[in-house]
Amino acid sequence: AEGFGKAPIEAMFHGVIPLLSRTAMADEMTGNGSRGFTFDVSGKENLLLLIKKVLNEQYRFCDMVNNGRMYVKHQTLESWAKEYVEKINVSFT
Repeated sequence: AEGFGKAPIEAMFHGVIPLLSRTAMADEMTGNGSRGFTFDVSGKENLLLLIKKVLNEQYRFCDMVNNGRMYVKHQTLESWAKEYVEKINVSFT
C-alpha cells in the first residue's frame, strides 16, 4: 500500500478519473469526489458497486478530468520545492 500514489497522479495528468481504495491520501487525491472516486476494501463487492454507480449516475466527467489536471499541476517536484523554499524564506526573514 502506498500512502501517496504516484500512479494515480500520473494517470490524472493524462485525463484518467481514478477509482482508489481508501488509503491515507485517497480522499485528498480524489477531491472527495470532485476528481475521482474512492471505495472501501473491507467488502469484496464495494469496487463493483462503485463501478455500477459511476456507470449509472450522471457525473460531469469533463469537469472531473479538468479538476484532476489542475490538482496534479501542484503535485510536481518543482511545485513542492517552490513551496519548501517559500516556507524556509518566511521562517528566516
